[in-house]
Amino acid sequence: MKIEQFLIVTSISLDGHNIPVPEGLSEILNRSGGWETVKSGSNDNDPLKDYEKKVVLENGRLFTRLTYKKKQKEFHKRTKINEPIEVNNLTFF
Repeated sequence: MKIEQFLIVTSISLDGHNIPVPEGLSEILNRSGGWETVKSGSNDNDPLKDYEKKVVLENGRLFTRLTYKKKQKEFHKRTKINEPIEVNNLTFF
């Protein structure tokens, strides 16, 4: 459901880090129709649900680091660079 009221952004915080509100941000969001109500707990379509999110402050700048949470398939590791690998009766050098 779209919100039909004019909302004013008074503060912005990202994982406990306060961010200054740029002048005109409220007007841009209101004119673009950027406000929408979302039901609480409706994260089924969240594209970042399989990632761990961490916000870090480095050199005065905020960065969001995303780490994939699911275990990835392990790849065969060679012990030596020139050692051949055998897969399904095929040998690779």
